[in-house]
Amino acid sequence: MQATARQAALIRRTFIDFQQTAEFLENPLIVDRAEGLYYWDTEGKRYFDAIGGIFVCVLGHRHPRLVAAMRAQMDKITFAPSLHGIATTTLDFIEKLGEVTPGDLKYVKPFSGGSEAVEAAFKFVRQYFRQTGHPGKYKFISRYQSYHGGTFGGMAASGTGSRKAKFEPQMPGFLKVFTPNHYRDQFGSWEEANRFAAQMFEDVIVGEDPETVAGIIVEPVGNTGGIVTPTEEYFRILRRICDRYNVMLIFDEVITGFGRTGRMFAAQTLGVTP
Repeated sequence: MQATARQAALIRRTFIDFQQTAEFLENPLIVDRAEGLYYWDTEGKRYFDAIGGIFVCVLGHRHPRLVAAMRAQMDKITFAPSLHGIATTTLDFIEKLGEVTPGDLKYVKPFSGGSEAVEAAFKFVRQYFRQTGHPGKYKFISRYQSYHGGTFGGMAASGTGSRKAKFEPQMPGFLKVFTPNHYRDQFGSWEEANRFAAQMFEDVIVGEDPETVAGIIVEPVGNTGGIVTPTEEYFRILRRICDRYNVMLIFDEVITGFGRTGRMFAAQTLGVTP
């Protein structure tokens, strides 16, 4: 499609994610409306939205029950920060989320997006170890070809070098290991590859000194790396390694959470509690 002169001028005043504005304007997608599984552009062309926005619209676009619930909330409370008080709606959310979260994960801190939630997870872990007598535990281990957000902490944990090259140097204290891959298996059989890849985490922990490593963060399904799904044994090994060395296991379920793997959370599908 072609952008109008007004649209093109306004597009040049913003930033398109992971794409140069000039390239985007060669064939721009300007979304005018959405419903169910589809987008429509300003020329009326329909597009199948295969990933729900960007793994956001779990129920599709403009689901009537969701729209009604959002409208009812806006009619009651537009915004109430958890700074000096807390909203009844937030308490209801904490209660309902606690009914479906895996294992004993019942404590909830709401955030507005995935990057912010990942950043907060790093802060929670570092604060926990500082307050429990292990102030030297500050490092995190993640995987190459992973994505954990656009903030500096999220970028440091992410394993997509091309996306963060312009923002070097990255934050210190973030280490990487390889992830098993169905299609480019360099470690033997698929089962052997998963065991070998999981063992890499322990090798790094020992090499860095366990008293400096605070957490491991992984996506249950590696989206940026090509929808790579390690075995259940892989995650069980990670759980044992974390227990052995007093390291926190963080599952980044921004993409896999809320029903996308058949259970409410991928942790339940895998049978491993982070």
